[in-house]
Amino acid sequence: MKLLSLLSSEAGDRTQESNERVAAMCLENPGALTEIAEGLKQAKKPKLAGDCAEVMTKVAERQPQLVVPYADELLAKLNHRAAKVRWEAAHALALIAPLVPAAVIGALPVLRQMLSSDASIVVRDYTIEMIACAAKAGEDEARTVFPLLQEALTVWEGRHRGLVLKGLVHVSASAPGLRPEISNIAAAYAADAKTAVAKSAKALMKSCAT
Repeated sequence: MKLLSLLSSEAGDRTQESNERVAAMCLENPGALTEIAEGLKQAKKPKLAGDCAEVMTKVAERQPQLVVPYADELLAKLNHRAAKVRWEAAHALALIAPLVPAAVIGALPVLRQMLSSDASIVVRDYTIEMIACAAKAGEDEARTVFPLLQEALTVWEGRHRGLVLKGLVHVSASAPGLRPEISNIAAAYAADAKTAVAKSAKALMKSCAT
């Protein structure tokens, strides 16, 4: 696997630059992603698995459709022991979630468990983004993920409430019938002590009114 040898941890690079170069190579030659996916699946070194997941993220940021075929490999790493692997996998999945809503919805029981028990706030953040972005796919998907996003408002003492409120904008856009309920949720946070949360709540209320 020649491409894997160019990744940051294998090349002795403590920065992201090597992974960025590999991602650029994959954008030019999408077939190279199969080697990255295989590395993600088989890597015994956590740092190498994290590099592979990071390349998937960087490719998905530019051309998410190229990462769609590897959704299953990414989902399989959501329970990896290394937080970096989990959050890069969740980040990549969040970027492709509108294109693979069935995969995300099928994983909701796992995602619910992650939201309640994963020790990494970064992993939980990207998990919320993944769930919310699946709502972009359509009304059925939005209605399906809505209950879990409601739960996410209060997990970890509400630490993720601002991000959830931003995510509910996608639910509101895809499922207009839920707007009255979503607007009521937003109103409850409009005077939140945290300025960023209050701002997100007001933006959500505005989206429900349009």
